Amino acid sequence: MSTVERGKIQVDMIHPPDTTRTPPKRGPKFRDLPEDLIRELASQDQGSKAIATRLNVEHGIKVSYKTIQRVLSGERM
Repeated sequence: MSTVERGKIQVDMIHPPDTTRTPPKRGPKFRDLPEDLIRELASQDQGSKAIATRLNVEHGIKVSYKTIQRVLSGERM
């Protein structure tokens, strides 16, 4: 069977199944942080990495040291 002789070529279109998934939400996940405790630990001459580690170990709050730096600088309200 030659396609040169036929004018129209038919192709089966295969469509993906309909998905009902919602796209994941992107961006930062803002948490309520104990800012008074963070400032208290900072006043005791602890660095942001030590504060982040202490919050994780003692209080179960997983937060990065960069977030602690933002809280202390006033960038994160």
